[in-house]
Amino acid sequence: MSSPGSLERRRARSGGLSLVELMMALSVITIALMAILSMIMHTTSDKEAQRELAFAKDSASWILENVKAQGFNKPATFLSDVSGYLSATYGAPTNAPPPPTSDPANPLLSYYTVPVKGLNYTNLDGTFWNPTTPPTAPATNAGRATIRLDQSNSNLLSISVLVEWKGVHGSRSYTLKNLYSP
Repeated sequence: MSSPGSLERRRARSGGLSLVELMMALSVITIALMAILSMIMHTTSDKEAQRELAFAKDSASWILENVKAQGFNKPATFLSDVSGYLSATYGAPTNAPPPPTSDPANPLLSYYTVPVKGLNYTNLDGTFWNPTTPPTAPATNAGRATIRLDQSNSNLLSISVLVEWKGVHGSRSYTLKNLYSP
């Protein structure tokens, strides 16, 4: 026969969890929580990247739609009308692309550089951030849009908008092109 003390010890051992079982359960729960937290952080980062891309697409579309809305319908003055509108709206053009591109100047190409609010690209001092010269100060909340006016074909005008920004996944860009015929 067993003594009353040994019966109580058997009940105590069979009624609870051992320390090893408890540690294993806690480690499984910890791993699951870390996986869920990682998924939430990745989803948030992707959502921000998609927001930035949508903002860049909207900005490029808005610029090109404003050019279309001007209704340039005189074939003889079409090119000068478009150039005049872009100069009046965005400032004087250059014949060389903005940095970091080092393409040579071309008299048949005109470039207009404008800020895009809501996307990070410029330094606090107003200079443009690029991978070769990272900012010394935090970036402001303005991306960069470069409007490229290609006059190399006298019957067709090509206008492209390149939007560049420093996003959550590094340097990003989006290009939208339109062709216009007088």
